[in-house]
Amino acid sequence: INEQLAELWRERGSKSDPKRLYEKAAIEKLEIGIVPKGALFLTAYVDVQDDWLALEVKAWGPGWENWSVYYAEIRAQREVAGGRFVTCRANEPELWAKLDNLLTMEWPCEGGGFMPIWCTGIDSGYAGSNAGMRDAVYAYCAGKRQPDYWGKGQARVPYPRPGAGGKNTTGVVVPTKGGPSSEKAIAAITDTDAARRHANLRLITLGTIYLKDQVLNALRLEYPTDGKFPPGYCHYTPQDIRFFEELCNETRVVKPGGVEYRREGRNEPFDTAVGNLAMAELCGIRVMQAGDWRNLAKRREESAAVREVVEAPPVAPVNNPAHPGWFPARREGSWFQR
Repeated sequence: INEQLAELWRERGSKSDPKRLYEKAAIEKLEIGIVPKGALFLTAYVDVQDDWLALEVKAWGPGWENWSVYYAEIRAQREVAGGRFVTCRANEPELWAKLDNLLTMEWPCEGGGFMPIWCTGIDSGYAGSNAGMRDAVYAYCAGKRQPDYWGKGQARVPYPRPGAGGKNTTGVVVPTKGGPSSEKAIAAITDTDAARRHANLRLITLGTIYLKDQVLNALRLEYPTDGKFPPGYCHYTPQDIRFFEELCNETRVVKPGGVEYRREGRNEPFDTAVGNLAMAELCGIRVMQAGDWRNLAKRREESAAVREVVEAPPVAPVNNPAHPGWFPARREGSWFQR
């Protein structure tokens, strides 16, 4: 009760509009699986379910402008006795092999060239309720490159080295879980002692409320009539309306004790949007300056000069998502290491 006015508190809620997002995507008519002009690096995020994985690949440019390049629900089957096929669970290798094919490919760019995924996060929170699934997440991440860690919770993500045969074998893949922080994107990184309990991997805790607030704000940005997209604007490829409904299935509720998000149905596209924003933060987007963006643009140009685009990636997805933020002072050192 509001003691000053003797009134009951009324919870205030806000959410994004799936129909409006669907319409904005229809206007742009972006091509699925192609990195558009203006995008200079890629991240990915994986949401783990009982028997499938939700993957989104997102492209980023200056001003936190972003493009959902690819969204897919990855499922797999295996053959059993009698020639029958059964659905694989998330702790079985067939699903992870399919995921690996997508994470290690170099993605074709509009205008020529290819681009690797710089950093991928995999949610171990849901999988944590099942030891086999949790171990599958850790096992996959343990076989991949990890960030350079130092100090107390400090990390730097090296940019992928050019791979042989068009494969990205040096992209960083990290295990993550959600946390309640409303103040920052990366809430915590476990220390070396805790890492020993997780296949020697450092677990990254995301500031879920902070990230969801940023994504929600970005999703509600209007399509500009003058062609100048505001900071954080989210571009989508045309998708079925169901994707956008799932992207908008969380409502932000303001209560006396703070903010919470309430889910109203399936929300994997929203979760992958949140995770991708965290991965962009881990890559250093918040402190990138003009020289850093020029370096990334040069990488893209050099790729276009060497290799030509031949086709879009395999496996047709169903969907796509979003994000924002601002630029504080730059930390010393370069984010671009080989």
